[in-house]
Amino acid sequence: AAVVDAPVPQVAVFRFAIDLPAPWKRFIELGQALRQRLYHLPYGDQGLLIRRELFHATGGYADIEIMEDVEMIRRMKRRRVEIRALSGALVTSGRRYRERGVLRTWLTNVMLIALYLLGVPPRRLARWRAT
Repeated sequence: AAVVDAPVPQVAVFRFAIDLPAPWKRFIELGQALRQRLYHLPYGDQGLLIRRELFHATGGYADIEIMEDVEMIRRMKRRRVEIRALSGALVTSGRRYRERGVLRTWLTNVMLIALYLLGVPPRRLARWRAT
């Protein structure tokens, strides 16, 4: 009954889960959960559920090479839109982590988001990630 009575959120995201072996899986998932809790900054691979009106009102996905999901969420946060975390998980592929190495990929992702938030242009970040 509580779910039926709850107002429909403008934005909702699934809990992040990744297809990796146990020790790395826990490490990546805990890191993402901490980022979500501290900064309220989900990624697109969490299955962003956004009301159509809000999506269009905030300009949708920016035409940038990388971080388009983060940029859109930042615009929504500036409007003080609540981002509701759902209890269910959406499992994302761990392929890139397995191919490039888990620690290296995690560090790359952490550096990319930090540099983006510090103002480094997405085009530069995309070139750097490709190498």
